[in-house]
Amino acid sequence: MNKSLAIFGVAALAASTAQAQFTTQVVLKSGDNLGAYGTIIDGGGFGNEASVVQTCDVNDSGNWVAEVRSNDGVSNNDLIMRDGTVILYHDSDLGLPTGWNYEYVDNLLLNNNNELYITMDATDTLAVQKTIVWKDGAIIMEEGVTPCTLADEAAGAVWANISEIQINDSNQMLLVGNSDLDSNTCIALIEFDASNAIVSQTLIGRRGQLHPASGSAAETINVLPSNHLYMSLNNVGDYMWFVDDNNPTNALDSYIYKNSTVVAHESDSSPNAATYAHLSSAEVHVRDNGDYVMVTNTTAPSNANYIIVQNIGGVESVFIAEGDAPPGIAGGPFALTAMSNGPCRISTSGDIFWWGDWDDADTTKDTAVFRGNTPILQEGVSIVDGLLVFDVDNGERDMSDNGRYIVQDCGLIDTNQAGLVLVSFSPETASLCFGDGVSAGPCPCINESTVGAGEGCKNSLGYGAILTASGSAVVANDDIVFTTTQAIPGQTSLLVQGNALQTLPFKDGILCMGNPTERVEVVTLDGSGAGSTVGSVVTNGNVLPGQTRYYQQWYRNPGGVSPCGTGSNFTNALQIDWL
Repeated sequence: MNKSLAIFGVAALAASTAQAQFTTQVVLKSGDNLGAYGTIIDGGGFGNEASVVQTCDVNDSGNWVAEVRSNDGVSNNDLIMRDGTVILYHDSDLGLPTGWNYEYVDNLLLNNNNELYITMDATDTLAVQKTIVWKDGAIIMEEGVTPCTLADEAAGAVWANISEIQINDSNQMLLVGNSDLDSNTCIALIEFDASNAIVSQTLIGRRGQLHPASGSAAETINVLPSNHLYMSLNNVGDYMWFVDDNNPTNALDSYIYKNSTVVAHESDSSPNAATYAHLSSAEVHVRDNGDYVMVTNTTAPSNANYIIVQNIGGVESVFIAEGDAPPGIAGGPFALTAMSNGPCRISTSGDIFWWGDWDDADTTKDTAVFRGNTPILQEGVSIVDGLLVFDVDNGERDMSDNGRYIVQDCGLIDTNQAGLVLVSFSPETASLCFGDGVSAGPCPCINESTVGAGEGCKNSLGYGAILTASGSAVVANDDIVFTTTQAIPGQTSLLVQGNALQTLPFKDGILCMGNPTERVEVVTLDGSGAGSTVGSVVTNGNVLPGQTRYYQQWYRNPGGVSPCGTGSNFTNALQIDWL
């Protein structure tokens, strides 16, 4: 049985990962015959010939979901497809309680437990149309029925309006709406138990009330997020949200919060040497360690005013801005003229997912979706299943939390087709958290290793130890082997595993993972300070497909000679994305 190490303290980690290879696949396209549900309409029937979906999502295991439109020979009908199967169909009770009918979807969200949440308008058995929150066939919230028990609500209140939601893997939901007894829109954190029963409702902010940074009694909340992309909820319960207040100075009235802390305020300094402009349409995303990205408007010149801001380890900087060269695009020089206008994500590895348009005179090749600095799908260049991509939609796309999967709505040649493309990245064995004083901060006693060496903090031999992996990251194969080199000859070491990244100076090195930190296997090092695991990492680490885990080797370095005198040290860390 694995035992958790009694280690405390968390700091953010700026991770650096190697670029992975990827494959692409059209998982649905206009013209596909769905049998009794008809044929998917060119352009999805949503008014854009280069688009086949209205909304889509993908999770860490590559499961996907999308709303499309079909024609059954009589009429056009919206439907929801999940991994290729129709699960909800317009004007029918497919996937709903008997007698209910699905009308249309506002949003759908798929988490990493493969639980699907949908906000939709539906008619009940009395033909009353209302918004519900649907989760895998169950109605977990219903307008006019679900009690609203927020602290400032009167007894007997029910939710009368459910506008926007975000969800996580921890049975929590961020919700924008209002009750029947108070028409002022609010944003609240809702918690459910395993049976989908609501166990708590916590008010975050309400129209007409003060917000955490209100400077006067007049600065009450006026507007809250009007789109689920303008708010975010991670798996530890951190949330980001937008506020527009009633400040009489309009240039000071919008904010982006992370929990109750302001991370952006209109007219405050922005990281591009300008100030933030109005923040009402800022797309935001926060990952589990607290790092976040946001797409914002600033007061910089109009050809450089939109920026993607990244906050890594509490340090805010510009990831990319209008006017910058689009990374990885041949034939330049070009300058970005637009970015995102849809989901912008940051993965657990720190890869940022975004869309860009640039000033190529050949407008058939001037947009792409990127992961980090790599173009993944570019119009006029990328070929998927033998079809040339002629348009990369700037709204309908998403990336899984671990960055392993992307779904992207694309126009495909010929121009009467559009398709949803699933991008799958090969499993990454990413080396990170080096003891060089740059990657993960300073070592405990100025014992940094050489920048670029890929080592942990220096040990008594004058260099750091290195951890590598061989074999595959496929759980079913169970053949991965971790190897330590440049450690102390003849000493004992321990492979440790964690669920989340951190940077904690500990002993003579840096502990790079936790939540919790687990013991996986003891390895005795040979006469050169090297050693490899021989047991099942899958079994000892209790890992499952779709999980991302982080690994280090903790090795003895007798206290009399170790640089900091503590008697042990750590290698660099490895990230493994398990399949």
